[in-house]
Amino acid sequence: MARNLRDLTVLVLSSMLLLSFLVPAVETMAENGSNLTAVWANDGGDKVTRDELRASSNPGDVVNRVWDGTKVALFGAKNEVVAFNLILEASSREATNITVSFNDLLGPNGASISASATSGDGVFDWTSRAIELFYVRYLQIKGLSELSYEFYDERHIPKRLRRPWTGEGEGAGTWLDRPDHDNFYPEIAVPLELVTSFDIAADQNQSIWVDIYIPKDIQTGLYSGAVTVSENGTVTYQIPVELTVRDFTLPDVPNAKTMVYLGYEDINVRYLDEQDPETGTENASASKLIRDRHFLLAHRHRLSLIEWYEQETGWQWELDQPRAEYIPRLDGSLFTAAHGYDGPGVNTAENVYSIGTYSNWGWQDEGEAGMRLHTNAWVDWFESNSPETEYFLYLIDESEDFDRTEQWSSWINNNPGSGSSLMSMATLSLPDAAANTPSLDIPTSWDTIGITEDWQSAADTYIADPDKRLFLYNSK
Repeated sequence: MARNLRDLTVLVLSSMLLLSFLVPAVETMAENGSNLTAVWANDGGDKVTRDELRASSNPGDVVNRVWDGTKVALFGAKNEVVAFNLILEASSREATNITVSFNDLLGPNGASISASATSGDGVFDWTSRAIELFYVRYLQIKGLSELSYEFYDERHIPKRLRRPWTGEGEGAGTWLDRPDHDNFYPEIAVPLELVTSFDIAADQNQSIWVDIYIPKDIQTGLYSGAVTVSENGTVTYQIPVELTVRDFTLPDVPNAKTMVYLGYEDINVRYLDEQDPETGTENASASKLIRDRHFLLAHRHRLSLIEWYEQETGWQWELDQPRAEYIPRLDGSLFTAAHGYDGPGVNTAENVYSIGTYSNWGWQDEGEAGMRLHTNAWVDWFESNSPETEYFLYLIDESEDFDRTEQWSSWINNNPGSGSSLMSMATLSLPDAAANTPSLDIPTSWDTIGITEDWQSAADTYIADPDKRLFLYNSK
């Protein structure tokens, strides 16, 4: 999920009085040299596949909560990122050399939400760029994942991919009988600065994603502007955008916290073609910068990243504190203007930290004495350096060795020192956790199929205990 904007023809309207002169958004613009047959918007939740030409076929069918047929209408709180997805359709002829620009929303008493032009690494500097545009690339879907749809009850599958079914969701046919088989879905968001112009083939569409950050200190009220679309240097569409800023501010630390795993080796291979760059090398410095930028982007969208880091001496992390590069993420100094950051959580620490992700902690063979020693050290470090961060020990991953999980958890709880406050976490079925690991603080369950009464009873047990937590993962 990347994003950004600019180096394009820019035309922004500064007065609502001009809106009556805007080029229409949905009607064909052939008389203005346009090969685009429609431009419309949605909130992004409705995935528009590359071959869909909804507005060109019937403009009334695309009206939704952010698009009334003529303009984009949004609302949001201060310190919130809001978004919309613009869909450009070319139903009959190829549209060429298209540019899109949108960099200003003007509000009450001269207030504005705006973005400065940038290029290159400037896409990672949000201090003067509250508006970001992205060119969306498409991913072909060639099958359903058995991990998510193992039982293949057609009623559990997105409607657009359901086969004909009868009875208890029993489907007939193969992948090729699914209506949207092998289709291209919008998925990869590329900063528009990196795609300064583009073409749309005949009978296809193109999505442009727009993010807008509403600053904390902005004035409440209505802000207006326009997205400008040009073809071969000629403006063919101007789409009015209205944003109503509400009179309240979202907190920097979200009430509903999240965590997303960032693979250390996976990231290095993807960007650097090397799993574990040697300390002091150019690739090692690049790896740190790349990971930091992932943290910045996630933080801007209220996501917390967790990692798993391998030592040269083995697969377990053996120190009783985070790696040095993690400190700016945990004291909030990474999320400041000095690193190009602006948005939710300025100067605010990462709100979740996983110790020993996937059971990657180094004292598993040291018994109860070792558990006490190391958990004391971890708790003392966080209390001194990042007391606002919610942290836990990732005991074990998807294991049915319940006795071992319970033993480790009980050792933490029985610690006479500060380590007793360290929360223990393991991934396992919620009913199994309630029945077999009562000392475990955070059972983390995969979204799956089960007996409702058993799951609800177990959930009620954890919800009623203020010292426990309940996490879910891989949820659909």
